[in-house]
Amino acid sequence: MKHNNIDDDLEIENEVYDDDEENSFAAPECPICESQQECEHVVATFAVTEGTVHGPLRNHVRGMEERMEGFILDLETLPRPYNYDGEYEELRKNVILSMKGGDSLSDAFEDQGHSVFKVFRSILECTKDVSSQEYEIDESSGTWGYIRYFASDPHQVITDVNQYLLAAAEEAKSS
Repeated sequence: MKHNNIDDDLEIENEVYDDDEENSFAAPECPICESQQECEHVVATFAVTEGTVHGPLRNHVRGMEERMEGFILDLETLPRPYNYDGEYEELRKNVILSMKGGDSLSDAFEDQGHSVFKVFRSILECTKDVSSQEYEIDESSGTWGYIRYFASDPHQVITDVNQYLLAAAEEAKSS
């Protein structure tokens, strides 16, 4: 259908855009219980824009970082079954570069907070029975991006991730 009035075209485009915008700002629905609130199936909510994590995983992040710090110089890639898109390798490269610039391992690792969280998100995405949903929230200060991870047993997922990181540390010691 051809429109002769430019304003008619703009109105149609805006309606489509507005519909998409509303959907991207909705809180994700739990794929298990269908709740739109943070429920008992949430493993973690990563505030991607801010570089923070919320939910049950939050209490384990420092220990996970310490385990990774312990093997990052020794393991070029993380062991199977996880397959990454290069997040770990990028983190490792940046930590090594920071250390060559004079930073301690702890400082170099701490400076890579966003990259560390990318690796943690990748580990979760490769973990059995974990699903995720990306969403945005429009606030007066801007639009904030989030990724929420769900599992029927979030505490088992956290245990599995910690065991995986411990196994990676053991592999680094034996190599």
